Amino acid sequence: MPYRAFARERIIAEVEIARLLRATVLDLERRARRGKRWTNSTSDDVRDDFILQERLAGRSARSISKELRCTVGEVDASLDRTLPKIDNDARRRYVALDMNRLDRLLETFYKRAIENADAQAGLLVVKILERRASLLGLDSPQKLDIVQVQPQEAPQGHDRIFEIDHAD
Repeated sequence: MPYRAFARERIIAEVEIARLLRATVLDLERRARRGKRWTNSTSDDVRDDFILQERLAGRSARSISKELRCTVGEVDASLDRTLPKIDNDARRRYVALDMNRLDRLLETFYKRAIENADAQAGLLVVKILERRASLLGLDSPQKLDIVQVQPQEAPQGHDRIFEIDHAD
């Protein structure tokens, strides 16, 4: 009888070891596939989208690089590939779109300010007008007065400017 109990325990142990080995192999294969997902060329778009979404969500490039096991430079390069290029034509389009939006807002709030004598709508109109002038470069540049400060010599006979009394 003890031999049968021992044999039964041995079979259970072997089955358990085989199950653990299978689980380990499957886990290693899954990890290898996940690692390949970020390195093969077909998944570059997926990786770039992931990086963009994470940066838009506020994660640091360093944090993303640690997760993806790449350099911060590679994260930045990915952002360079996915973000739109800002050239003069793009700037012109953005300004034109913003001007259109501001014009629509101005029309709405100007009517409210005039017809209803709404002070808050009037303040919004002024802010919209300021923003439009800023986008168009209509505001005159602020004048800066440059003041040059030169150090003065300490009066003779005074070695120290401050004396500290340590007796409390």
